[in-house]
Amino acid sequence: MRETRADTLRAFGYALLLHIGLVLLVFAGLWWTRKTVTAAGGGPVIQAEMVDAGSLSARMQRALANRVDEADVPAAEPAVPAEVEPTPIAEPLPEPMAEPAPPPAAEPEPAPAPAPKPAQAAPAKAPAADRDQEAVRRNANSRETAEREQEARRRQQAEQRERERREAQAAENRRKAEAEARAQREAEARRRTEVENRRKAEAEARAQREAEARRRTEAENRRKAEAEARAQREAEARRRTEAENRRRAEAEARRRAEADARAQREAQARERAEREARAKALADARAQQQADAAARAAARRSAASSNAGAASGAGQGRDTRQEWLNLVSAEIERNWSRPDEVPRGQRCPIRIRILPTGEVLSAEVQPSCPYSEANRRSVEAAVRKASPLPMRGNENLALRDFVVNFYSSR
Repeated sequence: MRETRADTLRAFGYALLLHIGLVLLVFAGLWWTRKTVTAAGGGPVIQAEMVDAGSLSARMQRALANRVDEADVPAAEPAVPAEVEPTPIAEPLPEPMAEPAPPPAAEPEPAPAPAPKPAQAAPAKAPAADRDQEAVRRNANSRETAEREQEARRRQQAEQRERERREAQAAENRRKAEAEARAQREAEARRRTEVENRRKAEAEARAQREAEARRRTEAENRRKAEAEARAQREAEARRRTEAENRRRAEAEARRRAEADARAQREAQARERAEREARAKALADARAQQQADAAARAAARRSAASSNAGAASGAGQGRDTRQEWLNLVSAEIERNWSRPDEVPRGQRCPIRIRILPTGEVLSAEVQPSCPYSEANRRSVEAAVRKASPLPMRGNENLALRDFVVNFYSSR
């Protein structure tokens, strides 16, 4: 979930309240500590109490045993053991918002060996030993009292240092809290300034956008008006141009129609004349071929021997077939224009299928023809163009699918 600005401000407020509560709690603790401290009146209070020798520390018990041993010497004064300097306790380093560490416990000393019992003194020395023991007890009590006073002074010093540390920590916390509050105020002021600047910038940007939008709208309206006027002028010009073009097209169409009709009439006349000329030439060629064939047949019949009757019949059928194939080749050549790349007299076999009436069903140049592909297609077109092939006088030939050797002689 995305964190909003309100969530950030709320969390910052909670943190600020928590810090203020901690500072107030520290001040309350310091005030309570000052109220419970007992005022010292001119010096430390000295208290004394009777203690059992068995409850003394090992050092005190050793000192007491030495004192008892020295009490057996009559001429010597009871020696008072030197006052043992207490071991200074290391002051704990101040830590923020942390209780001071307790002083380290002293390592337990080994239990002293039981003091040897003094020898039975003579009855005359018993009062002196009692006095010495009483003096040792007083000295031990004095040393214990001094140690207690010194321990009390150390505790007071430690408490004083702790109070000073807490006061310093409280001052540091107050300084930090004030710095945080100041930083918060500055941040809030910066935020308000930024919000105000952003609001002003947004207002200026909005005003600029609105002005730009108005300018664009006005420019767009002017452009639209100009475009509409230009479109009207262009539409009017197009209408005039279209009317002019229609008039011109109609005139051109009429002219073309008249020219096409005239050309069609001329073409029909040319085609009719060509058809008549082809029919006349074909009729003349057929008549000439038939006359030539009849003359050759008459010459062969007159020159034949006694058995020339049958042979003449067979020869006439063979000559008639070849003559008809020559006639077909002549018809093909009449409808074909020899290209320059085809030499004159070059052989090209063509397979032709026809109907009994001479109509050409198909024409296919054979693979042995040396012509190019384009020239082959032109020869096949010439065969179809020569349809129907001349069959007058040759209807008895049973030729429907045959191969003719086409030789171009022109």
